[in-house]
Amino acid sequence: MAEELAEINQQLLLQSVAKDKQAAELKAANEESESFSYSVVHGLQAPLCAINKLTQVLLEDYSSDFHDGAKSMLQEVIVNAEKMGELISNILEFSRIGKQHIAMTNIDVDQLFSL
Repeated sequence: MAEELAEINQQLLLQSVAKDKQAAELKAANEESESFSYSVVHGLQAPLCAINKLTQVLLEDYSSDFHDGAKSMLQEVIVNAEKMGELISNILEFSRIGKQHIAMTNIDVDQLFSL
């Protein structure tokens, strides 16, 4: 009986060590993923901002040199650069969601449906 308990305790200890190792590996992987996302987002923002600003300068300072089709294309570059900037910001915001604590709360379903 004592040998069985010792063996069970040993197995539990090994399982606990394995779980702790898995938790540490998961934490490290999550931190690496967050770091990668942050680097990618910030690496994309700078050149995108430059594209947007330079295109705006072209339109503002050299508009008279361009025909209407070229002006339209440059305006399209600005619009799409702004959309891409929003997407990049959303990626960064999404990557931060994992860091937030989720609070559980009770909801009165009767009150919810009475509205």
